[in-house]
Amino acid sequence: MAVVRVTKAEKASEPESIDSILDNRSLMLDDDRESSIEHPVSRTVKEKVTQDLKKLVAMDNTKSKAEEFIDLVAKDSWQTTIDKFNQLYPDVHRQAGQEPNNPSFKLENLTALQRISSKLLETLAAQSAGNPAARLVVNRAKVNRQFIDQLYSLVPPDSNTVDSLPLVLEFKPDMSFYVIKDISVKRLEQQEYEKIKARHLLTEEYIQSESLAPVYFNPENILKRMRFRLAQIEESEESKEAP
Repeated sequence: MAVVRVTKAEKASEPESIDSILDNRSLMLDDDRESSIEHPVSRTVKEKVTQDLKKLVAMDNTKSKAEEFIDLVAKDSWQTTIDKFNQLYPDVHRQAGQEPNNPSFKLENLTALQRISSKLLETLAAQSAGNPAARLVVNRAKVNRQFIDQLYSLVPPDSNTVDSLPLVLEFKPDMSFYVIKDISVKRLEQQEYEKIKARHLLTEEYIQSESLAPVYFNPENILKRMRFRLAQIEESEESKEAP
């Protein structure tokens, strides 16, 4: 057990030089320092920038491989091309002589992808306020929203699919490329919208009323709304003059 007191906090800022040290080590007790547990090694800004530049170069290489994948798909089937790519470009587990749990390339089906509204993100951020670990969940939700919106942007407004398929989709937040085999959007018809509109409005009003309950029943708001004041005994003029 340990008691920790924060004595200083520094805001995010630019490093003084490219040789500045980035120390990402966490709190270590005396027992941890003497143990054989390996802690993350501090790195310089130069090493971090070099690593990022290598990733950018890998992105260009990955894009060319995705275009190569589309050319092979036009000649052979999807599964044949996937198997060929797994042989040409094995993952790090296979390079180390281990059998990978999952292949590097595979065909995935993403169904029922609904757009994430800004209100949902604001609700998620409010529910996880004060929880440092929950920030990762909120950030992941923002990334998922961007990915889904990018998929929807591929489909023209007057169509339910894309004519020129397959195509390469670049997604920068995950530094990845996707080869889209098929994509379709199920749009809501006017009759379906009219059927569910009233139910959704009722649900929205109920949620808003539930959200306003803590505000309405806040003690300070109750006192202000009811014009509450403590009872006082009024003294008469005779009682004031009495000895």
